Amino acid sequence: MKKYHRNLKVVTLLFISLMSLYTHTTAFAATTPSPGTTATYGILSSTYTNTAAGATVNGDIGFTTAPAVVPAGIHTNYGSAAPYATAGIDQGSLLSGLNSQPCTYIFPPGAIDLATDVGHGAIGIYTPGIYCATGAVTIGTPAGIVLNGAGTYIFRINGALNTVANSSVTLSGASSCDVFWTPTAATTLGANSTFFGTVIDDAGITIGSTVTWGGKALAFGGTVTTAPGTNITTPICGVTQATLHVIKQVVNTGGGIAVPSDFMLHVKNTGSGVDLFASGTSFPGTSYSLTGATYVISEDINSSYSPTFSGDCSSTGSVTLLPNQDKTCIITNTYIPPPPPITSGPGGGSVSDNCPTGDYSGNYNDGKCDITTVVINTGTTIDTVKPVVPIVNHTGTVIYTPVFESPFIPIPIPIVPLFPNTGIAPKEENPQWNVILLISSILFIFSVCIIIQKKYIS
Repeated sequence: MKKYHRNLKVVTLLFISLMSLYTHTTAFAATTPSPGTTATYGILSSTYTNTAAGATVNGDIGFTTAPAVVPAGIHTNYGSAAPYATAGIDQGSLLSGLNSQPCTYIFPPGAIDLATDVGHGAIGIYTPGIYCATGAVTIGTPAGIVLNGAGTYIFRINGALNTVANSSVTLSGASSCDVFWTPTAATTLGANSTFFGTVIDDAGITIGSTVTWGGKALAFGGTVTTAPGTNITTPICGVTQATLHVIKQVVNTGGGIAVPSDFMLHVKNTGSGVDLFASGTSFPGTSYSLTGATYVISEDINSSYSPTFSGDCSSTGSVTLLPNQDKTCIITNTYIPPPPPITSGPGGGSVSDNCPTGDYSGNYNDGKCDITTVVINTGTTIDTVKPVVPIVNHTGTVIYTPVFESPFIPIPIPIVPLFPNTGIAPKEENPQWNVILLISSILFIFSVCIIIQKKYIS
């Protein structure tokens, strides 16, 4: 019986040890949430204040109230244009992802100096984990702190964050991409100090002169202030790919029979030389992993279908992707029915706009145009005839070849005579000239008779 109890105690202790080991292990499993579109920002604020030259920011700068002096450095996005609003949303998501993780270590109540605290471990040395403070936090000595080892560091602070002049945060195997500071009151970095990591603080961030900062100042709802000598460099953290889904829809109303795979789709970025193509697919579509840029989605032409774009694409198929974004472009092809055949009731009907146009008119009944009249300019007259043979105008040009419905009986008519193109209009017949000619002829004959008579009488 004693042996049984002894074995039970051993098993219990072993179980408690294993549970403790499991709890200890999971407590250190801090993770770095996705930064979303904040990944490219060195400064994200409502108001950005910079009153003198000398500050440098290598990273995007977002604000609604601009600084008096634009800082030096490279910032592709500057101001409140896209992706500023999205970055503000992503800042909130990032903060939620950090705050949702349990604390690895909780400091005693009250203000804490990270450089002198001994409760968490070796003085000034911090390993990956989540450090929670119930009050303000400072880095209060020039010796500063060291972040030792690869992993995620989260300093969750219920109060202000301050660093003294000439202090430093040193990375030893850690990456600034994985270091986060989340105070609830204002942040102030002392002059001539060195700092790493992302500070998320809508209460405001003030950066002293000649501060070197490898990270990001995110205060979408507050103010960020820089001073001469401030140097902020936004780290490039991994591959920041975006995802694009292209969905093909086909509307066959009216007799179409095409399916999505009948359409070849293209995803192009002329600047980078990207030209991806694949057959169309219905929901959820074809997915592409792309770097941040503007792309144009198109397709091979199908004259029987009319394409329209929707979703995140513009009406012309253009879509701008930012790092870590997920967007969807929908291309809908609608069938274009052919025009109905032109028919008429028995006996035909006048559909003049389906007959040839020009110097002739006709009607349309059982599939072809019956020419009924042709207007011919013969020089000085305009004649209207019913043709059954080719019509030639006065310059010798055939202006009409008759089209007959079968059966038909050609009725010969005279071909319009060819007049030489002298530039002088042909003479027309006139009944008045006929009378004058007759009278002249009678007078001439009468005169001849008188002459003959006189000759023989004399």
